Amino acid sequence: MIPIFFSSGRGAVMGLLIGVFTVAATSLRRFVLVMALMTTLVVLMMIIGPFIEGEEGRAENLHPAINFARLIATFNEDLAYRMLMDMGYTKAADDMIVAKGTSLWRKQIWENILATLNTTPKQALGHGHGEAITELTPDGQEIHTPHNFVFYALYYTGALGLCVFALMLFALLLASRRIAEPNLRALQTGHIFMMVLVAAVGNMFETPIAAIPFYLLSGIMVGLPLYLTGRRYA
Repeated sequence: MIPIFFSSGRGAVMGLLIGVFTVAATSLRRFVLVMALMTTLVVLMMIIGPFIEGEEGRAENLHPAINFARLIATFNEDLAYRMLMDMGYTKAADDMIVAKGTSLWRKQIWENILATLNTTPKQALGHGHGEAITELTPDGQEIHTPHNFVFYALYYTGALGLCVFALMLFALLLASRRIAEPNLRALQTGHIFMMVLVAAVGNMFETPIAAIPFYLLSGIMVGLPLYLTGRRYA
């Protein structure tokens, strides 16, 4: 959690929140425990965070308000800017304007992707892997992923590919819900929701450095309990 505060993106903060909520919602006892731990952590970071420098362009320091302001800036950058200025974080306030610009930049890429799917075959099957995406960026910046797994799947594999991928995630979620050990079940369920949410605003499913750990950890958490009990999963 500390690295999330240090190099926070909106997706990381949103993923953290939904992951924590998923784990907490599994039982009343766990909800009380998780909320108490999160409250303690936030209060602690409010005290010591201002004295710890964050990453350039991400967080002026580790105060939790800066991270939550990035979420607010997605919908209302003026409110986020005023909030941070009132707290004396002028550099972080300027970063909120940049964060909003990044959001609009990605939105333009996603709109351009939809515009290229202008025939029935492309809508069903996409452009195929290897198709360049650079020309879809507003400024011609060389990128290889649109930082959104839905548009990534649509662009390369069409609606059919997106449906197959969504069914795979749904099957993984169902398998995770059948894990007998409650703590492991809560961890894996939160793991899936966190990954999906972060991948909606980042390239988590699109890059091996993030996708491989997700599939590896999911396989271990789903398969290891079955292996230890002598059962098989089909």
